[in-house]
Amino acid sequence: AKNLWQVALVGGIAIGALISMKMSEAHRHAISPVWAKALGTASPGVRYALAFVAGFLMLFGARVADGCTSGHGLSGMAQLSVGSTVAVAAMFAGGIITASLALRRV
Repeated sequence: AKNLWQVALVGGIAIGALISMKMSEAHRHAISPVWAKALGTASPGVRYALAFVAGFLMLFGARVADGCTSGHGLSGMAQLSVGSTVAVAAMFAGGIITASLALRRV
């Protein structure tokens, strides 16, 4: 009950997005055509599995780096922390490499 407003906020965002979509009659693909092309399939199961693995890797990386990307990028680099500077550089390099591999033109 202490953080109920946070749960209500997240629920409100989801409900508001649903109402907005219904009112605008917007339609979109369940899987973005870019991801379908990169993965070679439009299967939601494959996309969800990839999202789960990627999320796990992000959490694991945050744990290994002793902080999250925002913490290192905003707080650590503002304090001129060498460790945070190296971590942010590695995160950017990893993101660029991953995007290059995952979204390469097939």
